[in-house]
Amino acid sequence: ATRRCPRPPRRSSPAMSHSPVSPRGFPGTDKDKKSSDGGSVMDSVFAAALVAALGAVLYAAADQAVPALGLPGASDAKPHGSFWEFYEQNYLTDHANPQNKQMHFAGTGLVILLLAMYPGAALAMASALALGFGVFPYTRFLPNGAAEAAAVVSAFVLLSWRTTGKLYVPFLIMLCGYGFAWVGHFFIEGNRPATFIYPSYSLASDFVMLYQFGSSALSL
Repeated sequence: ATRRCPRPPRRSSPAMSHSPVSPRGFPGTDKDKKSSDGGSVMDSVFAAALVAALGAVLYAAADQAVPALGLPGASDAKPHGSFWEFYEQNYLTDHANPQNKQMHFAGTGLVILLLAMYPGAALAMASALALGFGVFPYTRFLPNGAAEAAAVVSAFVLLSWRTTGKLYVPFLIMLCGYGFAWVGHFFIEGNRPATFIYPSYSLASDFVMLYQFGSSALSL
């Protein structure tokens, strides 16, 4: 009888291997993946904290830094130098119509819902607002809020994208918030939104007005 030689065992190719591969190209483990995800989250939080810290430093140093830099005085279009002065003397006046208030409450409510769904975007918005408050004193000599808005929107979009991994999230949030508000201004109350002059103060005021209404400190 013919005797058959045993076949050597088959070796599985790297392509057939089911072990996870780490980003560096070496076999990884679930522990490695969790560690990588955790590092990514911490990096995003650190980036948001840096932006907020930059805004805080700019804001704290403004009284000395603005004159030292030789920047011009405040524009006539920006008479309000503090948030509460703006809120009480400008914002509330521009939102005297009850229906306009309701449009703002609807938009801000949707924004809060989206921020609850995407906590990373909430962190991004807080950091971007801090940056906006810090940038405002240095751009107050400009007749509009374009430069300040560019800083705030850029920070919000980039940080939201980094923290949520979804680029559409910050744009959806802005669409809900500004969409309802601008309909209220242009088609109901018939005035121009303060966003174009005071982008950061105006955004923060939306939340303050909703809070005051909810706490019965403000009526329609």
